[in-house]
Amino acid sequence: MAWDIGLTKISDDQFDSVRSRLLLSYMGVMTTIMVSGGAAVYHWVAYDLSQQLNDYLLTLAEAAAQTLEIVKHEYHEYQEGVRFL
Repeated sequence: MAWDIGLTKISDDQFDSVRSRLLLSYMGVMTTIMVSGGAAVYHWVAYDLSQQLNDYLLTLAEAAAQTLEIVKHEYHEYQEGVRFL
């Protein structure tokens, strides 16, 4: 039975069909891997940049909160000075 396989003539049409199916399946698998990998990297980078921005804004807010009373006092002094002009 096994000896018959080696004696069977395979046409070029069958090779072309197998080659096309293998190529399409390979391309589909590689596309899926590349797209899912790219999406994972994109989301990881976006999350990291978002965290960095949040940390920076938090630092700015903490610095601004420490000077809020001084800014309010200076604003009220400015408003009183404008009223007298």
